[in-house]
Amino acid sequence: YRSSDAFRAKSNTYLVVERGAGFKVSKSGIYVATYEEGGTMQLHVSRDDGRSFLPAVFPSKLQETRYTIMDEDDGTVFISVEHQQKQDALATMANGGVTLGDVYASVADGELLFKDDFENGLTKWRGRHQHSVPEKGRIVKDPLCDKEGEGCRGKVMKMDGCSTEGDAFSLHSFTCSLAFPCKMSMWVLGSPWQGFSEGFPGSHIWTAAGDKKEKGIHKKIVSTDDKWVRVEYVFPRQQSEFTWEEGAKAAAGLRINKVRVMLQAKGKDQYCSATYFDDIRVTRARSEDYVVALRRNTRDILGHVDIHAVGGLDGTLLGNVQTEDESIKTLYSTDNGNEWRPIPPPANSKECVQSRHGKGWQTSTGHECSLQLQGGHKNKGIPKKWEARQHREVERRWGPMLSSPGAVGVMMAVGNVGERLQSRDSELSTFVSRDAGESWALVGPGSSQYDVGDQGTLIVSARNQAPTQHLSFSIDGGVSFRECSFTSGSASIEVKDVLSDPSTSSSNFLLLGATKGSSSSASAVFSVDFSMMLDRDCADADMAGDPGSDFEVWRPHSKSTKGCELGRQVDFLRRKPTARCLVGAKKLPATLERNCECKEADYECDFCYERLGEAEAAAKNKTVGVCSYSCGGEEHSVPTDCRGTYLRSRGYRIIEGDTCQGGLEMGPRRFECPIDRGSGTQYKGK
Repeated sequence: YRSSDAFRAKSNTYLVVERGAGFKVSKSGIYVATYEEGGTMQLHVSRDDGRSFLPAVFPSKLQETRYTIMDEDDGTVFISVEHQQKQDALATMANGGVTLGDVYASVADGELLFKDDFENGLTKWRGRHQHSVPEKGRIVKDPLCDKEGEGCRGKVMKMDGCSTEGDAFSLHSFTCSLAFPCKMSMWVLGSPWQGFSEGFPGSHIWTAAGDKKEKGIHKKIVSTDDKWVRVEYVFPRQQSEFTWEEGAKAAAGLRINKVRVMLQAKGKDQYCSATYFDDIRVTRARSEDYVVALRRNTRDILGHVDIHAVGGLDGTLLGNVQTEDESIKTLYSTDNGNEWRPIPPPANSKECVQSRHGKGWQTSTGHECSLQLQGGHKNKGIPKKWEARQHREVERRWGPMLSSPGAVGVMMAVGNVGERLQSRDSELSTFVSRDAGESWALVGPGSSQYDVGDQGTLIVSARNQAPTQHLSFSIDGGVSFRECSFTSGSASIEVKDVLSDPSTSSSNFLLLGATKGSSSSASAVFSVDFSMMLDRDCADADMAGDPGSDFEVWRPHSKSTKGCELGRQVDFLRRKPTARCLVGAKKLPATLERNCECKEADYECDFCYERLGEAEAAAKNKTVGVCSYSCGGEEHSVPTDCRGTYLRSRGYRIIEGDTCQGGLEMGPRRFECPIDRGSGTQYKGK
């Protein structure tokens, strides 16, 4: 049930999903699992605060009954679907609590209907009554370009005053209806109002505004003068909010088929003359379709999934899979799960040798060799909250995979180099990465607990599987580590955790543990402070890369993408390893982004398509890695309700969150609907 007043009044409570078995409210929406015939479950998704639900659609009908939802900051949603168990719960616990599941990724939004970033002026806009230019709108430079700590959006549209019934209208119109909803996104500053209109303006509705009482409002915008805000929502949500198209006018035979974007400033005077719009984008709202991202992914009986999304770097993932011989291996992806590959071993690794052909690494026995990492996560970045989710038994708590949006690029993990993931402390080591998991270096033997501080420049690590008197620390972001004693006398500590500020900006750490006596143990807390060792503040962030600056520019650069991650080059500022200073809580200037030309790496398999492995490719006489049709029925059938034109998939689609422009085109192609010779109409599909 859904209530709009905390279930106080029966009149405000209504049924939204029947036979519900459980639900989760997440960043991307509300997910409800329902009982179906045969003991299976169906997943339903709402993107409008529970007002309506759509069934999640997978490439084939699933028999599984357990789901785990993982939604990322870039809008991608991953769903882990647990395999049906062939063993009972006791047998699963004896196996370390490990179960398996397939991971599915959400399908990106549909075709682009309208887009304008205002770099070419107001060529795509008209004023009221079809005037050649808006009355109040004009093109200016982003007013926050010169503000410290903010990026620059280039040219934007500025409103010079308040309006009513719209000031700027898109020249292009498109269809938005309950059957074909649209997703609206834009960046705004000031007191913006945005809606949809039939003409200039004609019949219209305000859907994103500062007045929540406005009829038809979908998104309330809070006025601001110091920060750009991204607004995103789906329109329309339900029939009552779109009466001017599907209500009274439709009943009178005046149904409106197309709409255009409508903009204005409205509110307090000080905001009206300082209202700005940028990057207006309208796409066809995605259906709840999901495609395969990773098969045989390991998880535990509580639903924790062995996939780690690297903090601060969209699309970079690490995941563990179980092979047919039941060994566990770690894979790495920089394109939101489109392609996965093993992690190269650290330099000077004794367990691996370069293969004869120079591609990949091998063990001394000729098997594939790579870095394998334990699952479990320490999630940082949420103020006043640490979340440590460990797998398997409590007494076997390995150090977690650790990354943070406040320390982009720096990662810590526990694992081993070899053919498969090991499960004994004597076979494991602690590793660090400075490039978001692309390459790793050895910190020390055994499992450890650890944390990062001062935006990634400080790291503290301590062994956690045996009593210890020592900790390891780095003041150069993981380039090197030193060891020191943190206890007095001969007392040793069983380390339970190492913690720093969740925002990753502090130079202080807490080490939590217990002293082990002959018959009892006592809790112990140690404080580690680096402010005396690094006694000055870092300077000249705006001159990053210059010899006199304490900062450098780091660009993620995997071998497969050559500096273009998810269709763009992104630059991050971080302290130089050689600088002896504290970054502190100061906000570093925003990253610089440049879109790249589209190439094959920017595409993933479309819905109903999967990449072929060696065995599947040989059976179908196709190339390994191509996307092949995997659903039942005819591959290129015409929609039964075809009207005018339709899109035919070529097996590929742009990866969710990818922003590449131009270049290689592998997406769907548009075709005209075939003509029915009997009736002469053009929309009868096969």
